[in-house]
Amino acid sequence: MKEKWTPRIIAVMAFVVFIVLGLAWASVPLYADSDANVKYKEVNVWNSNDEYSIRNDPSYYRAGTGFKLITNLELRSDKMRIRIGQYPGLARTVEDKYFILIDNETVNELYPLFTVRYTKLKPPTIVYVSVHPKDPSNPKKNLYFRLDRIDGLMSLEEAQMIVTEKETAEAKKAAEATEKATQEKERQAQQEQTSKAEQERLANLYRQAGNNFGNLRNTSRRYGYVFGKDYITTIYNFGDGNYIAQTESVLGLSFNPKTGTYRVNGDTVIFLSSEGEYKAGTIIGTALNIGGDIYR
Repeated sequence: MKEKWTPRIIAVMAFVVFIVLGLAWASVPLYADSDANVKYKEVNVWNSNDEYSIRNDPSYYRAGTGFKLITNLELRSDKMRIRIGQYPGLARTVEDKYFILIDNETVNELYPLFTVRYTKLKPPTIVYVSVHPKDPSNPKKNLYFRLDRIDGLMSLEEAQMIVTEKETAEAKKAAEATEKATQEKERQAQQEQTSKAEQERLANLYRQAGNNFGNLRNTSRRYGYVFGKDYITTIYNFGDGNYIAQTESVLGLSFNPKTGTYRVNGDTVIFLSSEGEYKAGTIIGTALNIGGDIYR
């Protein structure tokens, strides 16, 4: 005679099965903090028309979940963006919700000189990310996307070479700029020295001339030239030791008159402007050469 399964026996057996399954489940870790345990699922974001190829919320996935994303990267000033979805409609929105965001500090820890190495990438790019908890002992809370690998980056050695070449070029450029600035400073100093010496020479000639006004007293000299569609004329009106230089324009352009005093020493006329600056001209018969312009 077969023994009947009473409700009590069924309940005891169910409890035993529950205990055994529970022990078996407990013996298998829900999350192991090891890259060897991460299996990457390939997701082609590049050729997908889905708004989201994967969720942008890591808490949607179990810790240890990995993705091999065929996508593109965008490098910003403070973060790198890994695209995980297509922009909806015609509006090319740049909202962060269509990306996994990784701060640049984290990226550079994994890939030193990343901003240099990044320049070699051509989309689509293969990026490996996985989901992990901030606290491995609590694998269900505070999950985040971890950047694991980026394929196709420039090697660190090549990036270091580029940086070195750039620094060398910049150093050379800075040295050349310093040398040029030094030369310009020396040129200006020499020019100032020459100008000062010339001012002193003309001042001596002016003093030596006394009250000699030569044949310029109460006369005028003028010089004109074509300037585009205009004709400019400068007229020196000499008085009894004083002068006024007035510039006129056929088109009516306005110029402020220049005033000062003058003296004649031999065939040299020395002008002392109202601003205290000396300059000279050469008397040639009845004409006057001032800076290469002949006034008659």
